[in-house]
Amino acid sequence: MRHHQIISIINEIENIFPVDKWVINKIHIWPLIRFDLGSRLFFTPEEKHGKILQFKKYILKFLHIIKNLLKYNYAYFLDLRHNDSVNRPVDVIFLTYSVHRTLVKNLYYDRFCEPFIDIFRNIGMKTLTLEVVSDGNEYRIPRYKPSVFIQWRMDYLQIKNWLLRKKTNWKNEELGGFFDFARFFASKRYGFKVLDIQDLRYRTKMILEMAEYFKKILNKLKPSIAFVADYYSSIDRFAFNFVCHQIGIPSVDIQ
Repeated sequence: MRHHQIISIINEIENIFPVDKWVINKIHIWPLIRFDLGSRLFFTPEEKHGKILQFKKYILKFLHIIKNLLKYNYAYFLDLRHNDSVNRPVDVIFLTYSVHRTLVKNLYYDRFCEPFIDIFRNIGMKTLTLEVVSDGNEYRIPRYKPSVFIQWRMDYLQIKNWLLRKKTNWKNEELGGFFDFARFFASKRYGFKVLDIQDLRYRTKMILEMAEYFKKILNKLKPSIAFVADYYSSIDRFAFNFVCHQIGIPSVDIQ
């Protein structure tokens, strides 16, 4: 589906339903739904049904996380000299993806963040980069400048929440019109369903868990500003921006 068609669909939904009122666990869920709809409408996938297929998806995700943990250990020790530390105060903090690194003189340079890092360091400001790895991508080492690999922590939180998801208490839900929206979207026959309520509950719980992790780092480092590469692309970005807003640190998106 073309971009202008996707925007028209999303605009129609936002005009009909009170999307800005939908809250789970104090998290506004429309940004999560909106990004998911946009991505899936662009690729127009076929809907897959059944508990067996759903279970298979979770097993594959679990195996993917285990594989990521092995990759982390390999990258951490192979590029040991470029591992940074969160045990020091900084002026500016960055959150980036390994996929943004490109090979320059046999080192992987972060084309999104490192131009800004050079500017800040040239005026005497201290910086720190937190780095995650997107699905299907590799750690790009050796790095041009040091960073802190945190994908292992994101993976740990996903495993923990997946195993405990049935024991979670959901709080502060405001979903007026959500189920009408789900039926409305299904009637359009785009080939897939909107995120179901259990999935959204799980995602908001993940955001809160990740936000607590980032909060500890930010409270320790005390940066005056934060930069995020592709803020919309995953829930760790939502969590990072959420906690920056909570504790009063301006966050800037880098495209």
